[in-house]
Amino acid sequence: MFHNDSLEHFDHRKFIILGFQKIELSLAILIAILFFIFVPVHGQQKKNLDFFVQNQDTTFCTHILYYSSNNCEIIKWYDMAGTGKTIECIKDAGVTAFSLNGRTYDLLTIKKGRQKYYWKKVDGPIQLFVQDFTETAWYDQNMPETETRKYIVMNNQMHRIRKKRDIKRYLLPSLVNCEGFRSGYYGKFSLEELDNMIKVYNANCNAMAKGKSNKCRDYLINVKGDTIPSMAIEIRRISGIVNGIRYTTPDGRVYSILGRSECENYPTFSINGQTFDLIPMDPSRPGAGKQHVWRKIDGRMKLYDFYREAKGIEKGLFNQETNTYDFILYTVKLEDDVHIAVTDKNLNEVLMPYFLQCEALLQAFNGEITTQREVFELVVKLFNVLCPNEPQ
Repeated sequence: MFHNDSLEHFDHRKFIILGFQKIELSLAILIAILFFIFVPVHGQQKKNLDFFVQNQDTTFCTHILYYSSNNCEIIKWYDMAGTGKTIECIKDAGVTAFSLNGRTYDLLTIKKGRQKYYWKKVDGPIQLFVQDFTETAWYDQNMPETETRKYIVMNNQMHRIRKKRDIKRYLLPSLVNCEGFRSGYYGKFSLEELDNMIKVYNANCNAMAKGKSNKCRDYLINVKGDTIPSMAIEIRRISGIVNGIRYTTPDGRVYSILGRSECENYPTFSINGQTFDLIPMDPSRPGAGKQHVWRKIDGRMKLYDFYREAKGIEKGLFNQETNTYDFILYTVKLEDDVHIAVTDKNLNEVLMPYFLQCEALLQAFNGEITTQREVFELVVKLFNVLCPNEPQ
């Protein structure tokens, strides 16, 4: 793609035409930047784009990294051209919310006026916010999910939920006062069921939510391709393998799927807006088995991140931690349903031809494409946004 014609073969007409084509392409990229990045859209999520809200204006971008230190929080965000920009001390800069890979974080004012960013895990009449990462390094959803602090917001009041008695004190009066919840909830009143309780209440006890097709955000897809909507889904893993799924149907019934083989009959499920697919554990070894892995980046090229499963971070349904072991951290899925482990060799031999077909990507990203986490994720996201369809 990158070559120099000799002077004796120089064609001025071709040069002029190519010049106009590059100008048109640059204008197209510029228009895309202006349209997707700087159009204020409050409270609306554009598919496959991260965003942050600053001074009540929403800025959409391809990729966000979040860093927190003892002094202040920082956001590094990339525009549609792949250019990184940094916002220092984002609280002082007026950043009230940001979204990373499908998770939205709001700035909450907690005890004694302190402000911190918490993941809005459940939205609706009752909102559930959790602290889900270690604030010591660039955060790209690969930090341990401690969920050490949980807050609910209801009736414009915020309460911290630490023990079962907090559920009884703050949540139970509203829950039992709703006929839809009393007739539709079959779980226990415990911290382990907190997400489930809130989701069932939000779906059944909010007049505004009734009749909406999206009142069940979670879902499962079976091997036949049928989608099963669910108000709440929980999973259990042993050594990284899903061997237990529990889900609540729209009518409030709770079902359990037990055993690895039975769980593999549901190759896709979505929990709190994050999708997990059953993919090869090691694409180079077909007999190594499969694993449900988080689809971290969606689009024409899908990227799967094994970090939680590999490091034993994700806790199971019964609060059982998985073992720790070394594993492939990245796998991508191409259009022809081929899964490729992200290695330097596969990047050069398999993935680069895809990237080189995307002229807009080559125009936008002028750095070196590597398997380094921040660089590779950015390139995949730019590829999906700038070249969403296969070339004809």
